[in-house]
Amino acid sequence: MKKIFLLAIAIISLASCNQDKIQDLNRQIAALEASNKKLTDSLKNIQSENLMRMTAVGFPSEYTSKLNEPHQINYAFCYSIDIDFPEYNVYRVTNADKDEKELILAKQYKSGFRYDFIPKTLDDDTIELLIEFEDINGYPLKMQSITHTVVE
Repeated sequence: MKKIFLLAIAIISLASCNQDKIQDLNRQIAALEASNKKLTDSLKNIQSENLMRMTAVGFPSEYTSKLNEPHQINYAFCYSIDIDFPEYNVYRVTNADKDEKELILAKQYKSGFRYDFIPKTLDDDTIELLIEFEDINGYPLKMQSITHTVVE
């Protein structure tokens, strides 16, 4: 009987110690998860701030554009440091009110892109693009780029 009583006390003590360790581990996990969320949010904020400091610059392959002929324009994002880009889409703004757009490049991720511009009239000398990055911090980031060319 004495052995059973000592065995029962040993089992209860062991179970109690394990319960304390489990609670301690659960507290540590919760603290690590909270810390991880703060770091993740901080990284998203840094990425968003970096994207907001950039601009897209177009570099025409030639000074003049020929009517109804392709005119290659290479675009690059200008920024002071090399960063990873989230996925983005490029649209051409198609009217003066700037409320209509045409998707010209989808699911891009490199730090630059090429657009083959074809002027339709002699007055078609402005290339206005809208670059939309995937959602960062819950909202899409949009960047505008306007490039002028001479059409002959």
